[in-house]
Amino acid sequence: MTTSDSRAHLSLCRVVATAATLMALAPTPRLLAQDGETTPCERYGTVPVTFVGVAGEPVRRWFRIAPDIGREQFLVTPMTITRNYRGADAPVLYLNLPGVVTLKPGRSYLVYGDNTTFGNAREIITLGAEPKDIEQAADELAFLDPASSNIFGTIHGTLMTDPSGESSSPGAPLSGVTIRFSSDTGFFAQATTDDRGQYTVSGIPEGRVWIEPLLPDGWLMSARSVQARSGGCTPFSPVARLNGRIRGRAVRQDGTPWTWLVDLVRVASRPGTRTARQESVRANEYGEFEFVGLQPGAYLVGVNLLRAPDAGAPYPPTYYPGTTNRDEAMTIVVGTGTLRGGIDVTLSTPMPNGRMDVRVLSTAGPGEAWVCVQTNGGGAGGYPVRQPGEAVTVAVVKGVTYGIVAHVDRPDGHFESDVVEVIGTSGRQVLTLRANTRVKPHPAGDTCHSAFAR
Repeated sequence: MTTSDSRAHLSLCRVVATAATLMALAPTPRLLAQDGETTPCERYGTVPVTFVGVAGEPVRRWFRIAPDIGREQFLVTPMTITRNYRGADAPVLYLNLPGVVTLKPGRSYLVYGDNTTFGNAREIITLGAEPKDIEQAADELAFLDPASSNIFGTIHGTLMTDPSGESSSPGAPLSGVTIRFSSDTGFFAQATTDDRGQYTVSGIPEGRVWIEPLLPDGWLMSARSVQARSGGCTPFSPVARLNGRIRGRAVRQDGTPWTWLVDLVRVASRPGTRTARQESVRANEYGEFEFVGLQPGAYLVGVNLLRAPDAGAPYPPTYYPGTTNRDEAMTIVVGTGTLRGGIDVTLSTPMPNGRMDVRVLSTAGPGEAWVCVQTNGGGAGGYPVRQPGEAVTVAVVKGVTYGIVAHVDRPDGHFESDVVEVIGTSGRQVLTLRANTRVKPHPAGDTCHSAFAR
């Protein structure tokens, strides 16, 4: 394979991956036809482009699939539209993907697809299901001809439970649950799931529709939205997960509320295995916090369990009820959809703060300079150098290890220092960094993350 072929292949892979991602984000049809395929109503209700067209001779065209990627050549088939059911109101090119049926010039096909438009293309570039020869599409055309004049759509599906927390393995259906449907245009409707958890709502105007099940106590699902399409059926099968909760309050030693992040870590079921869940929530002005949607299991709650202390949160990892010793931490056991309240955390004594004055020098000459700082458990942050030779002051916490690097952008290139590790103290530290090593340019707005990723 030549270099140009390799680039084209990689770009094609990016296109295929993008299409796969878009399809994965779309609602997965659950109500299927007898043969295991989706129904014509579902296909028409889930894609933005549906038409019958005559295939022309395949041609190679140059497209820029993204602003930061050069032009690449792809094999496409021009389509002459004979029946436009939806979306084919501009010239259409069918993108020939590997493994998809090859269109025969002069033959008519029924095509479902996405109206992808690359940056420099004026045509609709369609990706989607394999086109169907018109002679094999009689049943679908019998549906599409009257459906294309219908201004309303249908949403249907099955409400399932997910007791395991893994959406790939739903549990039992939820019956007798009211589901509300609404849109920004003022549309409102509701339906109740039957004994199999199924629901259907018709007469829905085209556009974005919000779906909100009114779940029984102990279950949780945030409102979701789907795109309803006139004349079609939009399948959407929501999955409710167990709503175990941990609720409490975090305070400092003087009793004042802690109003920043509180962390939760699920205790591994077996020693040495990776924990399944880690997250943070922000406590309110009274120090109150709540974790929701928890599966049954044992959890640790505290402050700075997932990040290094910093000047704004100068506390060592502190576990409920208020210990810095992991062995003394109290685990919180959550049952099936249960609430554990009164989990009050008292922070430990704050660690002393200090300062570090960092000066940036570069034999390459002055430029836009940054001091990049990364802790041993957190992300990277940047401090701009306002004036050449001016020291940048970085607030530090005693005992915390920091990685520090200087970065200078100049018209003739980018330059960095070595990464220096410094342990914070309670006093004043002085550090001089020399950004003399030429490095590859970083993406816009990503100066410091790129510096530590090299």
